Amino acid sequence: MRKTILALALTLCSLSLWAGGLERCYLSLDRRAYVAGDNIWCSAFCLDAEGKLSAASGICYVEIASSHSTAVTAKIALVNGRGAGVIPIPLNVPTGNYRIFAYTALERCESDFKPYEHAGEIAIYNTGSSARVPGGVKVVNGTVPASGEGKSSRSGLLTLACDGEALTVLAADSASVSVSIWHDDGLPAPAPFNACNFKALLPMAAAYAAEAVPEFDGEVVSAFISGPDAARVKEDPTAVAIVSSPGSAGDTYLSDIGPDGRVVFKTNNIYGHRDLVCEIMGNQGGYDCTFVPEDKFLRTKVETSPLLLSPEYAPQLTARSLAMRTERNADTLYEFMPKRENLILNHEDMIVYHLDDYTRFSKVQEIIVEIIPELRVRRDASGARELRMVFKDAHSWHPAFSHNVMALLDGVPVTDIDHLLSFDAMLLSDIQLYPYTYSFGGKVYEGVANFVTTKGDISSLAFDRGVRIVDFDGASYPVAYTCERLAGGDSDLRQLLYWHPAVTLSRGSASRIVFRAPSYGGKYRAVVDGFTASGIPVHEEISFSL
Repeated sequence: MRKTILALALTLCSLSLWAGGLERCYLSLDRRAYVAGDNIWCSAFCLDAEGKLSAASGICYVEIASSHSTAVTAKIALVNGRGAGVIPIPLNVPTGNYRIFAYTALERCESDFKPYEHAGEIAIYNTGSSARVPGGVKVVNGTVPASGEGKSSRSGLLTLACDGEALTVLAADSASVSVSIWHDDGLPAPAPFNACNFKALLPMAAAYAAEAVPEFDGEVVSAFISGPDAARVKEDPTAVAIVSSPGSAGDTYLSDIGPDGRVVFKTNNIYGHRDLVCEIMGNQGGYDCTFVPEDKFLRTKVETSPLLLSPEYAPQLTARSLAMRTERNADTLYEFMPKRENLILNHEDMIVYHLDDYTRFSKVQEIIVEIIPELRVRRDASGARELRMVFKDAHSWHPAFSHNVMALLDGVPVTDIDHLLSFDAMLLSDIQLYPYTYSFGGKVYEGVANFVTTKGDISSLAFDRGVRIVDFDGASYPVAYTCERLAGGDSDLRQLLYWHPAVTLSRGSASRIVFRAPSYGGKYRAVVDGFTASGIPVHEEISFSL
């Protein structure tokens, strides 16, 4: 039945859909010149050898590197070959040109792995520091010659027009594109790089130096076990590792422990900068261990062209710096886009109790007795208390109470039910029940009960000594910068007027994209960039004045 969710079956299904081949990731960006502290808005296209969208990988890895070092790393979730994200540039990044490139785990298995060779460059100006990429900046006098607008790389499949309030895009073929509208202040930037340039560099074959297995449903997080009990864990055949991300009942993952102490968690993509709650459990109870995540980024030095720095551009850099501080902190200008559907727990199948709709009780056990008929607290053969739930067997007409229930608090497993029952019930907002089979990492549960707090951050839960909290940078949230909720005023200094990473164009259609003009005049540029369903690159630009 649909309600019986088996992670193993999902993995086998994904494996059967991938027949091999290569992948290449193209990043379409909002601009090509930034100041330190800016956001880089990205639209990701994961393509196969024919240039069509690849459905194999669920995440790509992004790096921004120079000839000196890797400055920034990020991850972008992919769904059917498309993804989006926003990458903040740290304030301490030195001035210089950088190459920004992306790749998947499948691509990294290639014997000649050089993703930066099919990627473009960006310029980053640090207006608050004199730090520069060593050997990567040349100071010149006067105006820097323009690097071109990519006219020779335009596809001819799009026609753009702007009336000052909206951009109209006429499409000769259906396509998935990014749309960017920004102030063209003339700040020097590297040579343009767009979908047409990228497609010309796309190879038709690749040789693999290692077993090529894509990260189908999301990032595969691997780590090594260390700490006082690491040796005992490796000798315990019953020991399993559990990680969970507070706030989501679906972000709980389990892994066996390898003989070398390595654990592997196949996630559905964890978004944002999160705390991961890590614990190792066995028949002897919890272990005092630490998880050390593996770094999957290439982190290599990459040759770039020199950045030509001229005093002539001091006014533009000042304006960019002021705008950066406004844009980066104005989260009301963002528009969150749909993320990958949770493959493990379907919210539609859950029974949800909103506790404010009932008489409030101070103890969790009172809530279970008085409000939730699907739950029971009983004692097992050893006398320990356990949680039981009405389990709806697909082959039975009469539901029965199961004693094999996963209990969660804000999505974090609670292995000791006494901790849950002693929790302050007044801090709970909802109780979510999933009365169906739930399987991950080879362990099967007949029901999940998630106790959701008002804060959603498990801050009031007392952990056992074996629990560790690990900082984790997950996939970037997919967001657009449409500024639809922008308040009016005379101090609108935005340099980026509009960005949407995933606009769908229909064959022969005329799409009208409305944007908000800033409070100053000047020259502006609109750029539409992407690919058709058949893998043909589409790119067009237009300049206009306000």
